[in-house]
Amino acid sequence: MENENINSETKLTESGETGLTMAYILSRLDEILRDTQYIRDSLSILTAIPSNSGDECGSPGDIAGKAKAEAIGSSVKSRETTNQQLIKLYEKMYDDIKPNKAAEKKRAFAGELMGSLISKLDDSGSLNDNTCEILAHKIMDIVESL
Repeated sequence: MENENINSETKLTESGETGLTMAYILSRLDEILRDTQYIRDSLSILTAIPSNSGDECGSPGDIAGKAKAEAIGSSVKSRETTNQQLIKLYEKMYDDIKPNKAAEKKRAFAGELMGSLISKLDDSGSLNDNTCEILAHKIMDIVESL
C-alpha cells in the first residue's frame, strides 16, 4: 500500500524525471513519525493473551508472558527497522532533489563571465555569432571543470 501511494503521488514529468518535492518527502517522514497505531494494535492483541493458568504474570514459569514480551519486542524492532530504512530512502531522495548551491554558483559565475566578455568584445567591435558560440563552449568547459 505504501508503494501505491508513492507511485500515485509521484508522476513522471515530460523530461522523464519524477515530480518529487521536498514537501512530499517531508510529509512522508512526518507520516512515519506519527504512524504508531500498528504498535498500539499489536500491544493490545498481545496483552490480551492470558498468562499460563497456574503461574503468576512475570513469574519464572510464565512461558506465555515471556513469549508475549518477546513478540512485543520483535514487533517494535521490526517496524523500527523498516522506519529507519524508509527514512534513509527519503534522505537519499531529498538529497537528489534539493538545490545544488555549488552548481547554481557555477552557473551564475559563467553568466557573469560571459556577459563581461561579450560586453568587451562588443566594445572592441569583435563580437559576432561565431565568437559568442566559441566563448560559451569554452566558459562551460571551464565551469564544469571547477
